[in-house]
Amino acid sequence: MTVLCAGAIFLFSTQNGDESVDLSKSFLKHIIAFIKGISIDEVTYNDVEKYGFIIRKIAHFTEFLALGVFSCLTSWVFFKKKYTIISFVFCVIYASLDEMHQLFSDGRNPNVRDVFIDSAGAFTGILLAILIINIIAKYMQKKKI
Repeated sequence: MTVLCAGAIFLFSTQNGDESVDLSKSFLKHIIAFIKGISIDEVTYNDVEKYGFIIRKIAHFTEFLALGVFSCLTSWVFFKKKYTIISFVFCVIYASLDEMHQLFSDGRNPNVRDVFIDSAGAFTGILLAILIINIIAKYMQKKKI
């Protein structure tokens, strides 16, 4: 799952600027329509512009939250010790490389702020994975008794 998540992030960063904006706006229209209880056709340009930036940053956070969870679980299986540090370092490096990758996608630019947002998402995902690991460990311990 870690590889699939990293691959999805890579593919999103491969999109040119127009494709990326169009995908975000399409997704955003669906969310606004759902929240307001209206059809997608009734969503206004102002609504999309108003919330577009926020949705794009939430998307950064969320995709790296998933990467944080999966990389932490993977690190825990293979390394046991210092799995959280290994996972966080991996995610920060991947976030940095992802932003550099955007240099090669038309209409995209790297952004240091996005690395921080991505890293915060990864950190949150790692905390979630630690919770999952602790639940699994308690379950396994109860099963032994």
